[in-house]
Amino acid sequence: MKFQVVGAMLILLLVSPGVVFGQRPATTLPSSTSLDSVRVKGFLSPSRVPVNTPVTMDILLQNIGPSAVSPITADVPQFLLQDAERGSLKNLVLPPRSRLLRRVTIVPRQVGPFDVEVQLTTPGDASLEPVAHLEVIELPSLWSTYAATVIQLVLGIATVLVTFLIQHRVLRATREQRASESVIQIVTTQGRDYYFPLSVALRNLVRTLEALHARPAGERGHLLRRAFFFYGIFTYKENEFGFNHGFLYLGHLWGELAVRRIIDQITSLVPLAPPHEAIVHKCFSDMWRVHRGAGGPDSVQLFPLRTLYDLERILTKPFWRCSGPEQTLRNAFDAVTRYFQEPALLEQLRPLARILAATLEYEFTKLFKDWYAGAKGERKPPEAAPPDFEEIIGGTPTWQEVRAVVSRETRR
Repeated sequence: MKFQVVGAMLILLLVSPGVVFGQRPATTLPSSTSLDSVRVKGFLSPSRVPVNTPVTMDILLQNIGPSAVSPITADVPQFLLQDAERGSLKNLVLPPRSRLLRRVTIVPRQVGPFDVEVQLTTPGDASLEPVAHLEVIELPSLWSTYAATVIQLVLGIATVLVTFLIQHRVLRATREQRASESVIQIVTTQGRDYYFPLSVALRNLVRTLEALHARPAGERGHLLRRAFFFYGIFTYKENEFGFNHGFLYLGHLWGELAVRRIIDQITSLVPLAPPHEAIVHKCFSDMWRVHRGAGGPDSVQLFPLRTLYDLERILTKPFWRCSGPEQTLRNAFDAVTRYFQEPALLEQLRPLARILAATLEYEFTKLFKDWYAGAKGERKPPEAAPPDFEEIIGGTPTWQEVRAVVSRETRR
């Protein structure tokens, strides 16, 4: 019986403790729609992101007042929230001195720093407060990421290429300079020993033949011997070239070909029998050695000639007084002069002589173009006298006299 009484008392205590202990039943707390006592904070994770990157945002609501606040609807108006997250922010109840946390995800669509705002609304109040700072950056492109490295790499490669090209050009210029110096020396030597004597001999041969055909037959003796003199020099220099040089060198390959063909063509116009060719070469070889001072007691000189006068003495003295070599030379002279008296030979030699002279003039002018730079390369004489001309010449002849002669020769 005692146990039944105790159990009934415990049940009463559990069911209505206020009645048993003299307390008043619980009552409903007053509710408010004012947001004056509500504080809101926001936390972003992360706070600096590339554009279009989701950001987690925690919204903390705190009621510091003695009354509950409801119903509250929270929103982040700057961003489009998902329906589930937007639903979790509606009809919120904040008891007095309580906190409430909600988590949403926002996706920034624009670049730039800005404040994230949270909007709270109740039936009787509304507020909009910035709660966090978000910095949205442009996602770096592949170029912007590796631009510095690529630029350094390109600059490095460009530097190497430029250095290589410069060194290659310098090396090439050095080789060209060395080759040019060697060729200039060879061409200058060949010009002195071969081109110039050959061209001068051919020009004088043509002039002599022109004078020869302008005279009567009885007055051609001296001119025939003079023509033979220049022809002999031409033949000797042509044969000598094969011993001393062998190959033609000029500034252009076409110039070398032109000179070679002109000389071959001239040689074919006056064919010589082998004995005659040999004696002509020997005669003018001895003359050339005498001019160079190469004759000595041990040298064999069948024709110690120096001038046209010495050659003319051999060609005009009685045949029976001539030595064997001199008679052979006389026979070669008779064979050659037969061609000299034909007008066709002159007509063929005249253009060849002009072409040879023009080719050599062009080639050697181009060869020494560095020297003939500026005013030195002008072929037309200037109107005014060159510097110091009058002082050096002494006044006679005057520059106008010189210019008149030069201008006349230029026009011709």
